[in-house]
Amino acid sequence: MKAYIPLLVAVLTTGCSAPYRDAVEPEQISQFTPLEQTNLRYWGDATEYQFSQSAMDKFIAQQSRSGLLYDDQGEFLPAYHLALSGGGESGAFGAGVLSAWSENGDRPTFTTVTGVSTGAIISVFAFLGSDYDDMLTGFYTGVTDNDLYEKKFALTALFSTSLVDTKRYQNIVRNTLNADLVAEVAKEYNKGRLLLVGTTHLDAQRPMIWNMGEIAKQGTPESVKLFQDIILASSSIPGVFPPQLIDVTDGIETKQELHVDGGVTNQVFLFPSNFNEVRGDHKANEREHHVYVIRNTEMLPKWHNIELNIENIALRSLATVLKFQGKGDVHKIYQYSQHHNMDFKLAFIDEDFTLDEPKTPFDQEFMRTLYDYGYNKTRQQQVWQASPPDAFN
Repeated sequence: MKAYIPLLVAVLTTGCSAPYRDAVEPEQISQFTPLEQTNLRYWGDATEYQFSQSAMDKFIAQQSRSGLLYDDQGEFLPAYHLALSGGGESGAFGAGVLSAWSENGDRPTFTTVTGVSTGAIISVFAFLGSDYDDMLTGFYTGVTDNDLYEKKFALTALFSTSLVDTKRYQNIVRNTLNADLVAEVAKEYNKGRLLLVGTTHLDAQRPMIWNMGEIAKQGTPESVKLFQDIILASSSIPGVFPPQLIDVTDGIETKQELHVDGGVTNQVFLFPSNFNEVRGDHKANEREHHVYVIRNTEMLPKWHNIELNIENIALRSLATVLKFQGKGDVHKIYQYSQHHNMDFKLAFIDEDFTLDEPKTPFDQEFMRTLYDYGYNKTRQQQVWQASPPDAFN
């Protein structure tokens, strides 16, 4: 992620002529919906209704039918929840953790998987299970910056919505997250499992959480495209990667919402705010809930002497904002877990990873080294911590 910051700073000093779009107005937000459906998403900062009691009851019933709720003696099986953060190319860390976790033989089937930014990409493979580890590994160790984007000429960039052309990246996402793979997500969703991905609704300046299983369940070419668009939007670093226009309709007209990287508003998230109240297992205190958070970046302060020029000061300041935002988001999940008696585990890039920052975005050498770091720490049972490193217990 840090390797993108110089490009992002450049955006702040350039003017551009905006391409036209038919934008949704604030009063139209409830009337214009994707795929003419109202249950595909919710505001990530809302305190009102998100998941209804009836919807959660349905998930629990599906878990029961699929054997994910009770054991042979009728006792509750544990529920496992995984939250994956942003971090750009540092998603290689999470990919390494998940692959080694599979090889250790104790990686669970997750009841809930959430993802933001690079975590959104990882989340699809994590949700589908260990059989998809090779695809995940390939994405984070087998691609380079040249495979994902090409830089635009300066004059071209001035009159566009991004500094790089990401057609190559978009093609990889659409070819990988194809109709067959989206159908597999729908199958797992029908077992009572949730895959949630965060974007930032830039017009509204609010986080939006998408129920990817419900989208996959629609089973149409339009829903497959929407699934892909959301993953692209969640990983679209503003100004560097182009934003994603999400089509919404009232059944007559079609308009576009503007969505960018979910990490702009949340670096990592876990549940809808009312999840614990409506989670549907009725004897919730009798069921074990295990929360795993993979933070695909550093958590602790790191000393670096900054040269006195505007670029370095701006870059260091922005990197610090992102670090502390991410720490705050992890702490929210930790406190939520503590309050609801959920077991909590955190993995992050610790101080023992000493490789310098990547030379370029998606530096293959850096990503492979970071993948190996996450992989080896997990194989050695050293990756999980029971609380954030600076938590007040």
